Amino acid sequence: MLTAKPSANNELTSPGYPNSYPTGLNCEWNISAPLGYIVKLTFSDFELPFNSDATCLGGDFVELRDGPSLSDDLIKRACFALGDQEPGYQPFYSSGQHMHVVFKSHQTHSSAKGFNASYTAVKLGKVI
Repeated sequence: MLTAKPSANNELTSPGYPNSYPTGLNCEWNISAPLGYIVKLTFSDFELPFNSDATCLGGDFVELRDGPSLSDDLIKRACFALGDQEPGYQPFYSSGQHMHVVFKSHQTHSSAKGFNASYTAVKLGKVI
């Protein structure tokens, strides 16, 4: 479990970043904030191989869940690009203390470097 601390930017990267990542990955991270805080996650770099599947499930993807597990509500699933979040890499927020991050690589070979993100704890009512 990763701990998001107020006024601290912690880094989360795909394995191997900034070099290419291995195939067959199934990585999961739980980010937890202190009581009274939520998790803010912002990508600073995001590069996955092109995937024409609109659901992103047929290729490599990053998924953010609003809680500590895979069964919690989906915040965002992204493959190839962050879509409406580019080019500014706007932050993503949990609604409570926890955010679950998943990174899966299905492709047989890729030269993509994956992602780099920072996360921090934000006091409820002070989302910026």
